Amino acid sequence: MAVFWAAILDRINGVSKSLQKKTIELRTAVDLLKSLLDFLISQRELFDDYETKANEKTDTQYSDENQRVRKRKRHHDDGPAKEVVLRGKEKLKVDTYLPVLDMLCT
Repeated sequence: MAVFWAAILDRINGVSKSLQKKTIELRTAVDLLKSLLDFLISQRELFDDYETKANEKTDTQYSDENQRVRKRKRHHDDGPAKEVVLRGKEKLKVDTYLPVLDMLCT
């Protein structure tokens, strides 16, 4: 996540500095904000790249890959569908990475 945040915050900082200039025109400011939004949207597809860069820096694994799967008590109105259990990479992407990008885009 540190590699991801470094890229995001670097881009946001650059746009912020440009928006604070006294001589900036309205059209330029709008274009900067649109390009920032496009950049954030494009980051959704780069999760694997960030994970690869992070693994190059550290040799760690996801901690939940060595834990047993917890069974949730089923209720009568749950239906026949099986519970989806995400682990490791998928859990990080679905529970953290994508929600962060969604919040930044709104």
